[in-house]
Amino acid sequence: MKKFLIGFIAGAVLMVSGQLYAAAPFVGKKVESMVAVKLNEKSIGDGIVVDGTTFLPVRTIAGALNLNTNYVNGVVSVSGAGNTENPASVQQAQVEAQTNQFNQLNAAYNDLLSKMSALQTTSKGYEEKLIPDWEAKVAAQPQNPVNTSTLARYKDQLKQQKADLAEAQIKLQASKADLDAFVKDHPEFEKFITKK
Repeated sequence: MKKFLIGFIAGAVLMVSGQLYAAAPFVGKKVESMVAVKLNEKSIGDGIVVDGTTFLPVRTIAGALNLNTNYVNGVVSVSGAGNTENPASVQQAQVEAQTNQFNQLNAAYNDLLSKMSALQTTSKGYEEKLIPDWEAKVAAQPQNPVNTSTLARYKDQLKQQKADLAEAQIKLQASKADLDAFVKDHPEFEKFITKK
C-alpha cells in the first residue's frame, strides 16, 4: 500500500510539474473570465481573459481563418493564404449566382418555346389559309402577275418560317439539355421550371 501511495504521489508531482512548466507565464495568474469570440459575426470559440488580454487557442483561430497549423519540435507554425470572408455571405453569393444562372437558362428555354409556338402558328396559317387562298386566286386568274408573285412570296416566306422553326427546334433541344443538366446538379430548382 505504501508503494502504491508513493507511486501515486510521484506521478502526480511529475504530471503537475510538466503542466506548470508549459504554463509558466500564467503561473499565479487568475483567469478573469471566459468570453465568446466572433469572426465576422460568426462564433469561432471561447477565449479566456488573463490580465485584461483575451487568449484563444491557435488552432481555433487558424481554423476560423482557413489557415493550417503544424507543431514540430516545440514550435507551432501557422501557414496559408487564409480567408476571413463570412461563410454565410459566401454561401449567399453562391446561391444568388446559381439563381441567376437558373433564371437565365429558364428564360432562354421559355423564350425559345414562345418563338417555336409563334412560328408553328404562323406556318399553320400560311399552310392552311394564306397559300390555299392565293392558289385559288392564281387558279381563277392565272394571267394576273400580282396573284402569281404574291403566291410565290408567301411560299418563300413559308419556306423561311419552316427553316426558322427547324433552327429554333435545335436551339430548344440544346437549351432544354442545359436546363436539365443544371437542375440535375441543383435539384432544388426543379420546382421553379416553368411548365409549358
